[in-house]
Amino acid sequence: MNKFYSLKASKTLFLAVFSLLIGSGLLAQGPGTALRYDGAQQDHTTLPAGIVSSLTGSFTIEFWVYWQGIGANASDSANINVQPNFQRVFDFGNNTSQWMWFTPSSNFGTFGATFAISLTDGPGAQLVQSSAKLPLNTWSHVAITLDDATSTLRLYVNGVLMGTTAGVTLRADDLGATTNNWLGRSQYAADPYFHGIIDEFRISNNVRYTTAFTPVPTQFVVDANTVALYHFNEGTGQTSANAQTGPGNAILGDDLTVEGDDPQWITNSILPVNIMNFGVQKAGSKVILDWRASITGEGGKFIITRSHNGRDFSEIGAINFTANSSVQSYSFTDAAPLNGKNFYRIQVAENFVPVKYSSIVWLDMNDKSDYGVYPSAAISEVFIKTPGGVKVSVFNNSGALVKRIQLSNSQMVDISDLSKGNYFVQFEGTAETIRFIKL
Repeated sequence: MNKFYSLKASKTLFLAVFSLLIGSGLLAQGPGTALRYDGAQQDHTTLPAGIVSSLTGSFTIEFWVYWQGIGANASDSANINVQPNFQRVFDFGNNTSQWMWFTPSSNFGTFGATFAISLTDGPGAQLVQSSAKLPLNTWSHVAITLDDATSTLRLYVNGVLMGTTAGVTLRADDLGATTNNWLGRSQYAADPYFHGIIDEFRISNNVRYTTAFTPVPTQFVVDANTVALYHFNEGTGQTSANAQTGPGNAILGDDLTVEGDDPQWITNSILPVNIMNFGVQKAGSKVILDWRASITGEGGKFIITRSHNGRDFSEIGAINFTANSSVQSYSFTDAAPLNGKNFYRIQVAENFVPVKYSSIVWLDMNDKSDYGVYPSAAISEVFIKTPGGVKVSVFNNSGALVKRIQLSNSQMVDISDLSKGNYFVQFEGTAETIRFIKL
């Protein structure tokens, strides 16, 4: 097993946080399928060559993971203290000398979750580490960031800063065009293969998180800083598509040959119905609601509700859905909207599953303007109003593009990944630019 001979990292360790993580029980995002790894030899996924070679400076690598560990025997399966070290969620490299990886548990100074990068098989390696292993048998959001401006690595688990390392000199592109880019497998043959589930794996060329945050249990979106994003939505076959143009498909195993030790597609039953792209649009005296949803559960119905104040909702219609494994589009027309503001929310009444709700969208039947961003100051979401399909670009106060989104109608947009400050929404193809503040 690989060991470091010297550790050139200053670590900020948060001992008190581990008990909070164990009890957090965060739900994973959909929509519907993920890849399960059983820890067997060769049970891994291969990502394209050179997948991190474009990361010349800052980066964020994030994913949802359900670690199942496995202890020395069956009775140890739930004991965090005996879980094996050095299982890899990911390992990008060329050999046992050049790599960057993340493990739920290592013994590099502490038995904690660890990200490390090296060009020399240990000596000179740089890492960021938590004082605790990842929690067992629960979904965790993990984010590793490198801030090029300050040469600082940070490790977040479920939005909590678990480790900080300053003075980092290595960058991802120092590894060159890596050829062994794996999920679930190590560059070192003696290290154990990963046992658990991996979903929503995203690589970005910026720092998405600078302070503690609340992970949003929804599918990641592609934006201007996305280098690679694998949703693992296919549910079948030997490949998973990269949602971003660039590096290609992920392959189950080493090649397209179906083998018994390939990772297995599973239904993500934690959030089997996931509403996406929920928006609303005026159509004369009517209001049209559109949304997309991943359906992988037991069937049920969408209950469309409306409110005059955003608090008190009542049903105005329903649409049934059947159990299947796909992403489908839905539409509902409110033929008699209220005078003034109309708030809409969808209740997901899935059979045998607790009720879930969509985000709230709204419009004002008396508002004559075509474009808007509400509220003008927000923490996690803003409602962007458009007269129809449009591409919007979000710029920070320095004029740098931080987000670019294609909207099909007026809808809520996630801004939780933005730093605090002033931003400007530009509606492409128009002269409209609207300012908002991220709190």
